[in-house]
Amino acid sequence: MLIFDVIELGEPSLAGRLWSSGEDWAILVDTKEDQDSRTLVRSIETVRKLDHLCRRGHELHRVHLFDTGTLLSELAACGFATKTALAYGTQGLGPRRRAFICTGILQA
Repeated sequence: MLIFDVIELGEPSLAGRLWSSGEDWAILVDTKEDQDSRTLVRSIETVRKLDHLCRRGHELHRVHLFDTGTLLSELAACGFATKTALAYGTQGLGPRRRAFICTGILQA
């Protein structure tokens, strides 16, 4: 069994900026999307106050965007029977996310 999820090509756009903060922390996220190159890039800045100091962090996430039909064909060519879902049980996935539940790989 193989279970995973991906971000799909399509709409709505996932590009944008968001931030959230608490008493001693903040997170800022800038997301850019290029469907032609099938990429989504998230630049994430974090700030956390510890005692009298502030710690700052940065992460850069580069994510490949997938075409569901193509991915299903590629999994079938590898011998998988695949179902897709928009949730893991009762936990829904975000916009343009799809879970793949793959079973039955054939032995050569």
